[in-house]
Amino acid sequence: MPTTARSPEGTSPEGPSADVVHPHLLPTRIADYRLVRLLGTGGMGDVYEAEQDRPRRRVALKVIRPERTSAADRRRFAHEAEVLARLRHSGIAQVYAVGTAGTESSPLPYIAMELIHGVPLNEFVRTRALATRERVELLADIADAVAHAHAHGVIHRDLKPAN
Repeated sequence: MPTTARSPEGTSPEGPSADVVHPHLLPTRIADYRLVRLLGTGGMGDVYEAEQDRPRRRVALKVIRPERTSAADRRRFAHEAEVLARLRHSGIAQVYAVGTAGTESSPLPYIAMELIHGVPLNEFVRTRALATRERVELLADIADAVAHAHAHGVIHRDLKPAN
């Protein structure tokens, strides 16, 4: 399968169902998603803003990194996807789809979820000059979402303002 990729500044025709992620290039497509930009990188994968073909919408697409595609890593990622897809809470991004795209070297698992536009929590609080009561209410809302996740077996191991 040929590899189609683009630099962050460049463009190229749409590629196959999944493109190999090169350290200095963004893939153009993963399955039914056109990648728009990299949003963040974590221990297991990268999260992109992407446009879904059908229905046409912007999503956050978490993709396991190619170097993390061992059988054990794929099982862990699949378990995460299954658990997250069952969560229903206004403070937790909704999972839309879970899948695996084929590549030349190995399957590339992904999770498509609700795209939430925002800023890190500390920046949100600072720029809005929230009063103490508003800060406490915000913290209570966050704690409620985390408690919901915990009650369903999800332990977030990286809680910080940016997440």
